[in-house]
Amino acid sequence: MPSDHGGGYSATLLADGRVMVAGGRVSTVELFDPSTGAWSVAASMSTVRREHTATLLADGGVLVVGGRDLAGQTGTVLASAERYDPRSSNWSSAGSLSTGRTLHTATLLADGRMVVVGGAAETTADIYDPATNTWSQTAQMNVDRTQHTATLLRDGRVLVVGGVRPTWNMALRSVESDWASPAELYDPATNTWSVTSVSGGRFRHSASVLPNGQVLVAGGAAWYYFGPGLPDDLARKSLRSVEIYDPVAGRSTPAADMPFESLGHVATQLRGGKTLVIGGHGLVTRLVFRDSGLPRLVTTEVAVPESVFYW
Repeated sequence: MPSDHGGGYSATLLADGRVMVAGGRVSTVELFDPSTGAWSVAASMSTVRREHTATLLADGGVLVVGGRDLAGQTGTVLASAERYDPRSSNWSSAGSLSTGRTLHTATLLADGRMVVVGGAAETTADIYDPATNTWSQTAQMNVDRTQHTATLLRDGRVLVVGGVRPTWNMALRSVESDWASPAELYDPATNTWSVTSVSGGRFRHSASVLPNGQVLVAGGAAWYYFGPGLPDDLARKSLRSVEIYDPVAGRSTPAADMPFESLGHVATQLRGGKTLVIGGHGLVTRLVFRDSGLPRLVTTEVAVPESVFYW
């Protein structure tokens, strides 16, 4: 890319086949044309943001939501949203969420609206209506969460799986309630949330709709605890496990594991029904609580032997 976006930027496939890269540590927006292999510069966003979402709308526009700016050490979580028109290459305000959100999800609904879930220590979710350029809140979720997945099912509902609680802090002793469980279903027709069953706690995983309408939940990471009660050691480990969620039965069943542990990967459905898993990495993190002060953090990153494989 011509510019150094750093981490936390977005890459969105546009309706004309170009890819829009936005944000990170800059407000710069760049477009990549795969037919020519060339980059071009588009109008910049009004706000520098990272860890946001950038979602293609039904009219071909792109809605950029939330994230963090560069203020201070960790940045301020943003509630603002911006809308990009690729035909005019202009940005316009898309109002504000009910609260700032980062590491959230943005899922386009069957009716053209978009639901934004998680990324804040609240059980609210926000819905954007592109026809009126306005936001509204959904009914209350059961659990607040971040680093989860939100997948549109064929029947129009949204399956929300996994994640961690937004108030969780690695520097503190964690408990199992820090996992964002159980899984939930949002029904936009009735504006209701309901609990469903997907086995195992995980975050930074993938969730892909299969040709039969079921959902492939793969990889990610989970916490493991050692010792009785609050443990002396806490470990984070990437996963190779896979669950298949059946929306009709309302539960998941285990499937064959991936070849390698992987979190932060991308899973894409191919023609013919196979799932292509790209990238990701293995990770083992241990927090050692033997000292009286803050825990010692020990992280080992394990390269995935094959970064591309089929499931």
